[in-house]
Amino acid sequence: MSLANALNLLRPTLPYYLALAKYDLLHLDANTFEYLPHPAAPPLASEMAKTVFTMGASACIESYAMSRMLSEGPKVFAFDALTCEALENFDLSVSTADYLQPFPTEVIELPLDYTKKRVVPFDEGSHAPDFLIVRHEPKAGCVLVAMHMTSHQVMTRLLKLDVAWTLEEMWAKGARAWDAKDTLGMTPEETVLGNALSKLALNVCLMATAYGVRSLGPINPSHHERLKRYAKLARKRGREQQEKAEMELRTTPVRYAFAQEVTLYQHVAGSVEGDGTTGGWTVSPHWRRGHWRSQPCGPGRHERRRVAIPSILVNAHLFKGAAVDTMATYRVRS
Repeated sequence: MSLANALNLLRPTLPYYLALAKYDLLHLDANTFEYLPHPAAPPLASEMAKTVFTMGASACIESYAMSRMLSEGPKVFAFDALTCEALENFDLSVSTADYLQPFPTEVIELPLDYTKKRVVPFDEGSHAPDFLIVRHEPKAGCVLVAMHMTSHQVMTRLLKLDVAWTLEEMWAKGARAWDAKDTLGMTPEETVLGNALSKLALNVCLMATAYGVRSLGPINPSHHERLKRYAKLARKRGREQQEKAEMELRTTPVRYAFAQEVTLYQHVAGSVEGDGTTGGWTVSPHWRRGHWRSQPCGPGRHERRRVAIPSILVNAHLFKGAAVDTMATYRVRS
């Protein structure tokens, strides 16, 4: 289910999600979430915040990220399946002190040919990822990741940006939170999938910061134009109609892309040489991990900028099937 379809399901509750952000009913600081009542907040929004707060950290993360994303307007990035897989295979070799996002909240939509190969079991059957929401909170020193699944469940992660660590170290440290007592239990396959999706999400944000972004316009341009015309007419029909029209316009997803052409993966042929007495052999298809390099630049080459060194898909031509199927299943070693 796409983000647009998810927003259609959420339509009756959109005003209350917006109120969560407007009145900061779910407040996040460097140490904890807390419920902060506000006298001007709609009663249903306050009840929603209190209910979410009692459900634990995972529910707070999902509601907080969703409310901020809606209040700012959905900024959506989408990639093909192999690019998503390449981003999973990028090391987060960047200092947490250097982490930035071009927007406070970003959405990453996952293509069908990627998600259909990432089906994992859970208590009631199986499900796959739909889209990701990434929220950066500099004042609280953290990044929130909410992974929405086809079952309508959400996997979440809160990554603390400790300046003493790299993002890779903090990402590994954050993995310990998957088994928190205030959330639903996760299968081993869900944990592995969550790790991969978290890394994908953070690398998209790093790429967007390093190479800039450009707007591709609304996902549904004709619908967006109708909403603009309706919002213009609604100003003459009273405050209630005006607020509803402006909410519809604000929550319309807008698609973004990197401002520069970026090579995120390459194809190479690979083999292992013999030792003189035995022959060599061809290795099976696999990924070599990409990483970030701090490259000298500027006058006298005294400045530094981050450059993405692409992931490498080795011997993709030997794989029998679609290239995206090179990493079709998440398995957990016993």
